[in-house]
Amino acid sequence: MIEQIRPNEQDWLACDFLIQGSDHQFPPERSNAGEDWTTWLILGGRGAGKTRAGAEWVRSVAAEDEKARIALVGGTEHEVRDVRSRASRACWPCTATMRGRNGFPRAGA
Repeated sequence: MIEQIRPNEQDWLACDFLIQGSDHQFPPERSNAGEDWTTWLILGGRGAGKTRAGAEWVRSVAAEDEKARIALVGGTEHEVRDVRSRASRACWPCTATMRGRNGFPRAGA
């Protein structure tokens, strides 16, 4: 079936985190007590998708609320820079595929 889809649509499917993400990479809807959650802890080994999950969550918050206040906090400036660059590398191939050079969705995508 995927062969019947146009190449740009194949790129979209390959990068769509809602399709490609694993269950453990999506935030919980509610806390264990059934209330809104305030802390989301992702435990996993190398390559488990922790950085991608966080980057995709931040991107979804920013897309839903243009006035959202988002901060990346770490123990040191180096840690923050390292996480930011890993998140950029994790998401950039798909962001470039889904968006044009100016950051807006590509025509026909």
